[in-house]
Amino acid sequence: MKIYFDIDLVSGTRYGMTIATVELMKALQKDGVEVINFAAGRPKHISEHMAYMKSEGFKVLVCPIPRKILGILNKFGICIETLFLGRYDYFIQIGLHMLRHIPKKKYIISIHDTVGLRYPKEEQPFPVNSQQMVNKAGMILTVSEFSKNEIIHFFKIKADSVIVIPNGCDLKRFRIYDREMIQKVMEKYSLPDTYFITYGGKSARKNINFLLESYEKWSDKDKPGLVIFGHKIERNIAGVYPLGYIPDEDVALILSGAKALVFPTYYEGFGLPILEAFACAVPVICSKASSLPEVTQGNAVFFNPVDKEDLIKKLSEFIEDMKGHKALIDKGLEIAQNSSWEKAASQLKRILEKIS
Repeated sequence: MKIYFDIDLVSGTRYGMTIATVELMKALQKDGVEVINFAAGRPKHISEHMAYMKSEGFKVLVCPIPRKILGILNKFGICIETLFLGRYDYFIQIGLHMLRHIPKKKYIISIHDTVGLRYPKEEQPFPVNSQQMVNKAGMILTVSEFSKNEIIHFFKIKADSVIVIPNGCDLKRFRIYDREMIQKVMEKYSLPDTYFITYGGKSARKNINFLLESYEKWSDKDKPGLVIFGHKIERNIAGVYPLGYIPDEDVALILSGAKALVFPTYYEGFGLPILEAFACAVPVICSKASSLPEVTQGNAVFFNPVDKEDLIKKLSEFIEDMKGHKALIDKGLEIAQNSSWEKAASQLKRILEKIS
């Protein structure tokens, strides 16, 4: 089986969709599928794409025709870039970024979430011809039942045309580490002995300001620190440790040292950090919203993402019973071990073999 993955929306930055796409491609390749990255036009980041994809062990095919010309031709039903493809079984496009005239039975679009439709003022809105793209695809892939329902709602398509392949977790990277290794990286970043961890984001839906305001309002003088990965915050709050973007090799170790992952977002297509925390034997405290109850399988301490008092109450109760979370940890490890990228790739491969 030969599959092209359209890489136009994937860059070297390690965010959710990048990780999901690359890890799925790796697992498919290990399972005997010929995987080739396809990029059309000359976007500014194409050299970054190529370097990143090649470093991950993938072949890359670039169509050298300028993107503007491709867009004009596509409006008239002319898809010149497909002349470069040769023989292939499926073409999987990541996101709704270009209308392609590929045979319907071979054309698959992967839509991780519908953030651009739910929050067009916060996120990059979907293209005006998104409905046309969806209608041309023979299959839509997504990562959760929540996202599937959102896609059906916005695009008014049949439920059986949307297939859910849940994200996996890199179980070699996210695992239980030796305490000495964790301690060394904690010292490297001058972290406290006890801390919660969260992921930053400039979008309001990530709800980081809500978390920071709740943490600041929490009056317990012995409360754990709050470590933040990713997008740096501008505010200076006692007990908060904004790390920004750090090397991949340090992320899992710092995560492993946390007492819990606090995930306040109120809209996620999946929420990969949850699986990563589970795999590192770290409990999860998260908002009861969007895909999170589904992805956690109910194995979390839930709070109302607009109620600061509720979050403070849940955090306080959690630290009062710090040793009483074995059931959460054990169930989390079980969920993570059953969520490998190899499983996701195998599931997708079986579906494609069945319809080919």
